[in-house]
Amino acid sequence: MPAEPLAGAGHRRDRARRGRQWHSAWRGIPYAAPPVGELRFRAPRPVRSA
Repeated sequence: MPAEPLAGAGHRRDRARRGRQWHSAWRGIPYAAPPVGELRFRAPRPVRSA
């Protein structure tokens, strides 16, 4: 499965082929802050952009 990095975004798009169709999956997109420490078992919090 080849990966195509996006310039400066820190994300990557993976593409896979199944039969005649291509499928894309975006990886590394921060939807919420990671649930560690006091955020564990709590509602999601927005990601703080650097």
